[in-house]
Amino acid sequence: MLLATNITDHGSEKLTKKMLVPYSMAQGKAVGKSFVVPINDGVQNRFVAVNNGSKVDFATVVFVGKTIFVEDIFKKIVDAGFTVLPSTDDMVNSLSSYIDLVSNMKVGDVVKVSFNEAGQQQIEKQQKPKPAQKSRYLP
Repeated sequence: MLLATNITDHGSEKLTKKMLVPYSMAQGKAVGKSFVVPINDGVQNRFVAVNNGSKVDFATVVFVGKTIFVEDIFKKIVDAGFTVLPSTDDMVNSLSSYIDLVSNMKVGDVVKVSFNEAGQQQIEKQQKPKPAQKSRYLP
């Protein structure tokens, strides 16, 4: 019996159909459609939204619906103007690790993204905030 997985290894090419998007704990929902990716620019190790470069503390897992390769993510990062240091190979390895982490999460999971002192990505699952109770009574 074959089991379908969300990640496939085609030689050195990894792919996924899930990605992270920014999430607001205050609003209790995703805030934007830009993918969140790890950026190592030699000065700061952080996760950022690809379309505008904003720093992201929390993200949620979404199903994209199409296959995304490491090379696709790398191209978006370069096209967005982010500096890729110290090397292209290091960045591709970092993105491969990122895809591994994302593929092991469930759609809808809220996560906190960070790097440890060794520069390795860490993704910690967070508890979703409870939605505010709306009054059933009209004002």
